[in-house]
Amino acid sequence: MSATKTWNTVSDNPRPEHEAIDGETVDIQEQFSNGLDYPGDPSGDASETAGCTCAVAVQVTGPAEEDTGS
Repeated sequence: MSATKTWNTVSDNPRPEHEAIDGETVDIQEQFSNGLDYPGDPSGDASETAGCTCAVAVQVTGPAEEDTGS
């Protein structure tokens, strides 16, 4: 099983830095290119996180179910 996360801007007036990574997808364990793990990540500067309305979408994928051949 694996998982990825995608950064999504949802504001009509996002920060330019956030608009630049809109749609960026990384492995669930990785940081986005702006150094944050997710929108509003408290490890980031207030200039990156305060009032941020961006969202993150998580996609989990796994092996296809095998036919057990009843």
